Amino acid sequence: MAAWHLSNILITVKFANTFKRLNLILIVKSPEVEKTEKVRAYLKEEYEYFDLVEVLKEKGFSQKVLEKEEIKDLIASSQEVINQIQHERGMLKNEIKIFLEGRINRLEQRIRELNEPPFMIGIYVRPLDREGMHEIFDYVNYRIIAYMIDDLDINKGDKIRYKFIEAKEGGRFVILERHPGKVDTTLGEIIKIEGRYVTVRFDTYHEMMLDIGDFVDSKNIYLKAGATVTLFGNSKDWEILEIKSNVKYGDDLLLEKKPKVSREQIGGLDEAILEIDQAVGSALSYDFIREKVQKLKIERTKGIMLYGPPGCGKTLIARYAASISSRNFINVDKELRSKWFGETQQNIEELFKYAEEKAPSVLFFDEFDSLVPERESGSEAARLENPIVNKFLQLLDGLEEMGDVIVIIATNRPDIIDPAILRPGRIDKHIRIGRPDTRDAGEKILDIYLKPDQLIPHANEIQKYGSAKKFAEAMKETILDELYENNRICNIEKLGLINVPIKETISGAMIKNIVIKTKKYYINRLDKYAKLIDVINNIYHNKLYIEKTCEVLCSYIINECHQVSKELGETAEKVISEIKKDLVSNMSEKIEEDYLLKRIEEYIDQNEGMLIEDAVKSIDEDCGKIQR
Repeated sequence: MAAWHLSNILITVKFANTFKRLNLILIVKSPEVEKTEKVRAYLKEEYEYFDLVEVLKEKGFSQKVLEKEEIKDLIASSQEVINQIQHERGMLKNEIKIFLEGRINRLEQRIRELNEPPFMIGIYVRPLDREGMHEIFDYVNYRIIAYMIDDLDINKGDKIRYKFIEAKEGGRFVILERHPGKVDTTLGEIIKIEGRYVTVRFDTYHEMMLDIGDFVDSKNIYLKAGATVTLFGNSKDWEILEIKSNVKYGDDLLLEKKPKVSREQIGGLDEAILEIDQAVGSALSYDFIREKVQKLKIERTKGIMLYGPPGCGKTLIARYAASISSRNFINVDKELRSKWFGETQQNIEELFKYAEEKAPSVLFFDEFDSLVPERESGSEAARLENPIVNKFLQLLDGLEEMGDVIVIIATNRPDIIDPAILRPGRIDKHIRIGRPDTRDAGEKILDIYLKPDQLIPHANEIQKYGSAKKFAEAMKETILDELYENNRICNIEKLGLINVPIKETISGAMIKNIVIKTKKYYINRLDKYAKLIDVINNIYHNKLYIEKTCEVLCSYIINECHQVSKELGETAEKVISEIKKDLVSNMSEKIEEDYLLKRIEEYIDQNEGMLIEDAVKSIDEDCGKIQR
């Protein structure tokens, strides 16, 4: 009993100043006595400063009790467990010490880095033959050698962060990382190629010989005289970043090759058509008229400005001008402006060269005021600072030498275009493209878009008006009344127009859009029938219920449509009920898919079509909230 009592005490022993509580597992003595004794001897020698016998004596156990054989074995086993725990504790202390020393060393290194000078920003140029060494432009754009310790994803012309690091063998510059900023560049033109060097002209008159070894080795396809190059560096030392083709614009700019636009396709712009006929009309294509013009020493029209509100037909008139004079129509709808210095001027020059190649041609600039705005007022020097305007003026003055090229510009704001461009001898023909603010003008536009053979009237409308032609006339009169006779005041909040008479906002594009929306209302109503046909196709494709009677199949079709939406279910009920009227005597028989689809088509023809009220609805939508 004393041995069990001692065992319980040994299992949970309190160690003063060491552990608050230590749970011990009772270890059964190994049969390999000699091996166990050796391990015990080692552990006791290693950790003899912690003796379990002495602890038990302090607890009040006598020497006589502790010397009993069974108690000695129990104490020896427990001492072994304690020694193992002590050993693991010592190893853990070493690991913690190593971990803390590492953290402290990294902290000291970071503090030293923060106390060092900050990084500098440069531009990466190229790798050198020696491993790890690279050429860069430093923060003042001088070439230096830097080392790249880590494998970084950096390309020529990228901004980089680098710093100077002290080392035993001497200081060195080290590239740290890629900088997110953009490099300042300029444009130049290759004048001459000599082996691995080229002469580049930039800033109009500066020339410099530069190394192109990288581009020669990579066999750059654009490396030829006249090519455009992008440069970075400083005023005395430049590096070529990129070589681009000098042919930037091609046949993708030909909106139409000699477009065919007749008078009948233009509504409400009779005065503009007359002025275009006089400026570029086909009369000059006859030799005897051209001889008279030459005798009178009259210069041909080189430039035309079409100005007026948006959506009133400026582009259409420009195409008409190209059509009546059998010219290629070049629509400059690409973004000409560039963030790179000098590239916008070069783009404009290339466009004029392309127009010369395609002569006779019309070079059409839409929204011209955003491309070439008025130069700043003030001194002549200040006015000359806008290189885009200067380049355009230079090209306009050279149109005679270019051949048969006419420049047409379109703008909503002629007041902000530089007056020098609009003076006589340049863009000197100014044609206003006004709003169709009269009923007669609106009627001519509707005659183009409301043709009877392009309408699908509702059966009720045909019954009311008698024919598609009379329906078209009725719709035209309704639209004209709504736009011109009812003194409509509209609020187009999205355009910032509040309580504005509709005659001040109407345009040819708006009238065209009203007709298109009227047609779309009809098309949108057909969508539910398309979904119904999809359900039927799916049923027959998957062979669901098709072997059943007509009654069962029709019920299944309606149920499936209700699963899709309530609206589709109601549509299916109406259509199926009409079909079933003709199948009263055959409801117990099967029904073919083709028959169902044909009957749906007949139902659509009898119950759907364009409505006069759709036109009024589209006008309300285009004009916002109205006051009649």
